[in-house]
Amino acid sequence: VSVLEQGFQKMLADDGVDDLRDTAVFSFTASDAVDCTTYAYGLDSGCTHFYNAWKKYFNIIDISKTPDYKYYFLDSKDYDDMSMDQPLKFADGMWVNPSYIEMTNDLGYIIIDVNGGKRPNMYGRDIFYFRLSRNGRLVPDGNSDNCKKGDSGDNCATRIIENGWVMDY
Repeated sequence: VSVLEQGFQKMLADDGVDDLRDTAVFSFTASDAVDCTTYAYGLDSGCTHFYNAWKKYFNIIDISKTPDYKYYFLDSKDYDDMSMDQPLKFADGMWVNPSYIEMTNDLGYIIIDVNGGKRPNMYGRDIFYFRLSRNGRLVPDGNSDNCKKGDSGDNCATRIIENGWVMDY
């Protein structure tokens, strides 16, 4: 979270603005919602610009599809198939999937896999869901009461932060 927020703050500072929508990095999304996760890097000029611009602010070493990459739900065999997405692969091993960027109150969603392709690849364990706010802050998505056995686990970032970064579930 800190690494990403620092990069977003630098974007804002470099362009002298308070809203990520006003930065050169996010300029291509000004009129429409854009999903740059599937097939887009290298195929869509706006998305290619967007991802290449991220490289100025983050230590990204690769942007590519990863066959058989799945996000498993907490304590379940169910999963989201992410093998067609193109996560941003950071030098520290973190993978980031800006899952949907739109120009509303929140800019969209960011899914963080703290250890990349290493297991468990599970919401609430090593994969966490955040909203990207226009001021460059990541806000954990969901209600902490929805982070328990039997739930998908995509709300667990909220619970961990509320509990002082402790997984108590």
